[in-house]
Amino acid sequence: MDGDININDLNNSMYLSGNESFEDLCGNYAERLIEDNIWGIGVYSCPDFRLIKANQKYSEYIQGVYSREYAHAEIIFKNPISNLRENNLEILLLNTMKTAKTIYLEEFKTVSYNGEIHYWNGSFTPIIKDGSVKFIILMLNEITESILQKQQLEAKNQELRSAIELQDEFLLLITHELKTPISIIASTIQTIEIRCQNELSNKMTKYLNKIRQNTYRQLKLVNNILDNTRINSGLFRLNLIKVDIIELSRIILESINVFAEQKGIKISFYYSMTNPIIETDMNLYERILLNLLSNAIKFTPAGKSIEVKIFQMEVNSEQKICIQVKDRGIGIPNDKKEMIFERFGRIDRFIDRSVGGTGIGLHLVKMLVSMMDGEIKLKSKEGVGSTFSLIFPIKHSNVSMTVQDAAIMEAANDQLITAADIEFSDIYYGA
Repeated sequence: MDGDININDLNNSMYLSGNESFEDLCGNYAERLIEDNIWGIGVYSCPDFRLIKANQKYSEYIQGVYSREYAHAEIIFKNPISNLRENNLEILLLNTMKTAKTIYLEEFKTVSYNGEIHYWNGSFTPIIKDGSVKFIILMLNEITESILQKQQLEAKNQELRSAIELQDEFLLLITHELKTPISIIASTIQTIEIRCQNELSNKMTKYLNKIRQNTYRQLKLVNNILDNTRINSGLFRLNLIKVDIIELSRIILESINVFAEQKGIKISFYYSMTNPIIETDMNLYERILLNLLSNAIKFTPAGKSIEVKIFQMEVNSEQKICIQVKDRGIGIPNDKKEMIFERFGRIDRFIDRSVGGTGIGLHLVKMLVSMMDGEIKLKSKEGVGSTFSLIFPIKHSNVSMTVQDAAIMEAANDQLITAADIEFSDIYYGA
């Protein structure tokens, strides 16, 4: 119809000109506003707050919600209006009249006299003449159905979160129960080798190595599941110490060099840093780098090489450290680059079944890198190779390494021997 009133036109108080009587202009405006409007529209006179005009939708709202005692109906707001002690209709009309400003309501709840609950969006818009509010136009749009749908969705999401939490608790319990006997088996093998060293035949030694390999495979799987579940449950904590990142990386590379040599792969190490002493979680860094090196050796053919580089770089005016592991292996298809970082995402199931793996490793690596405020990037080309880049903020300390930090670094070598054996157990274990 001509002269349709847009709801957005009510965003400001309406001042009347002196060319028409107030009653005539308000009447014409109200008639135009309420005709065929999807919102409930009611017009109240001031200061007696008498309802003088309303469309059918608003009339049904008043009759259904407030009945005869409309001023005492309960209205609860998601976004409460400040400086209001009560949130009922009379108080809102009074506040609109006093301030001469439009009040907006969002997702407010009304409880009718018969107990039914409704949700609304709305506004109280004053109409002003000679500096005072003469009328207030109340606009209401019922959103009960959408709110109930949102509440149902939230309830389902909460059920899902509870189920996931229960699943994580179950995984933690089971993996803890599995880790104890696996660790006992591993220590028993070590005891047999020490105490029965001169009594073991070559055949028995081969059998023990096979048992150890499969024990370490299970231990690796259990450790990955444990760490994955701890991170998801928020139970994983960083243990930052000052380390020489170049020396730590060198120790890690030395611990796995035997695996590379057995496959005929050469590992080269390059670095360029002005100050290699940074703060990091040494154990997590070992886990991350060992996993990347394990994958590099796993998918690199015999006779080829792997490069590890450490250098500083500037990203958005911030100094960062980059650790790159570059292989010359089979490469990763473009459509699989994102998938390999997903839980149980395995590139080998599309390429080569001769190598093992569960698909948890790189997913865990990505989560650990994120915990250390870093990011992992991948460049790869099929038939050429892959480059994984770890980028971390440089957290230098004004204090040099403490005696305790140095002792931890010294002990890392012995610890890494077992850690490397576990990480590389899904490839093979030398007799």
